[in-house]
Amino acid sequence: MVAAGHSDPARGTVIGIAIGALTLCALLHIFSRRGGILINNIFATAKVLMLMTIIILGFVKAGGGLKSKGTPAATENLNPNTSFHTNRHDIGSYADAFLYVFYTYSGFEQPFYVLSEVRNPRQIFPRYTITAMLIAITLFVLVNVSYYCVVPKEVYLNLQHPESLDMATVFFRDLFGNVGAQRAMAGLIATSIFGNLLVMTFTAARVKQEIAKEGIIPFALFFATGSTTPWARLRARWQNRNPRPAQEAVESHLEQTPAAALSLHWFTSIFLVAITSMLNSGTAYSFLVSLYSYVINVLLGFLVSGGLLYVKFDKRREWKTISKGNFHPWLDPLHAIIYFAGTVFFAFAAFAKPAADSPFSTKYQQYAWYLMPAVGMSSLLWGVVWWCGLKGVMRYRRKDLVVKRVPYIVQDCGPDGTDNGEWVQRAELVDHEWIANVPSRSISAEDYELG
Repeated sequence: MVAAGHSDPARGTVIGIAIGALTLCALLHIFSRRGGILINNIFATAKVLMLMTIIILGFVKAGGGLKSKGTPAATENLNPNTSFHTNRHDIGSYADAFLYVFYTYSGFEQPFYVLSEVRNPRQIFPRYTITAMLIAITLFVLVNVSYYCVVPKEVYLNLQHPESLDMATVFFRDLFGNVGAQRAMAGLIATSIFGNLLVMTFTAARVKQEIAKEGIIPFALFFATGSTTPWARLRARWQNRNPRPAQEAVESHLEQTPAAALSLHWFTSIFLVAITSMLNSGTAYSFLVSLYSYVINVLLGFLVSGGLLYVKFDKRREWKTISKGNFHPWLDPLHAIIYFAGTVFFAFAAFAKPAADSPFSTKYQQYAWYLMPAVGMSSLLWGVVWWCGLKGVMRYRRKDLVVKRVPYIVQDCGPDGTDNGEWVQRAELVDHEWIANVPSRSISAEDYELG
């Protein structure tokens, strides 16, 4: 809306656009799996080009390539004697600020969710994941340096409502000094956010599909089932009129997408928009970003890194023997130790009250400082309550839910094009069955009724 010239759009309009964007992302992935991946790659390329543009413009500005009045911002901002000077030392502000940093650098875990859709994952995944992480780290750090080259830090620190302005918009405003530049930057930011929604919809739906396969949600098999995309059906129908090699037709027909899980993801996303609709749009977005970062990066990061350290150091699990021949990162397990220690600290530091003049205080955020970490921490409790409820249903029905998963494993094409690549799981058959739980002690038929 800002890109379209509406600096203060109505809340209902913003919510409508949010719902429309979420719906479009879900429909794209439902219609075509490969098409959704292609569009996502286009947005990813556009985002990288956008970051490189910001980096180049900032460095050109710092070098005097663009006209500016007064002392260049880089002279003061990059002065080591003053650049790190601050009067703010409260833990609450630092903890909240780091949640946004975590959100910026998050996403490295997303490829893990779609490994079954990666060709030769043991070879490709470690190599390109590390490469992608290094590229992202380099670009994001240089973008921050570029901001310092253009925007005086006092411009942002002295704002009465810092949550109402983003650094990228201020960057283009100070760089070109006109409203058109701000609107152009707003359009680029909107494009970047839509690309983020697109990739998150792709991966998060597959996470929900895996949860459904475990049978722990209602209508589990429905949400666990993949379906052939409409685009694949249309393509197969067209190929029947114009016959092509059989293998190509089979691959087209087998293009599967978790349409039901995508619909579930769409519903839960709309639910989050709905329960924050009473807040200012910027405040709601800020709250959801912080909540996502706290739950996914901090709490789940704490559980995953802690669990990884447990299986590594528990001799009974013979982790070294099991993982022999797989990828081993340098300095392992130092990475997990650092991540575990960091997540433990931030899980509790987020409850610290920010200073009264902090941009994370209740005055500026429009909600109590403890609300976000409290809601995030309670999500673990909701999982425990749900698990206890499922166990209660089993006990009441005197039946156990048995999940059977049969993998469909095929051999990928090797580097030479022959079928001598890695054996990977491409699909699986899932079945849920309720089995009568007959007590071991002898009781009469009147006391125990099967079924």
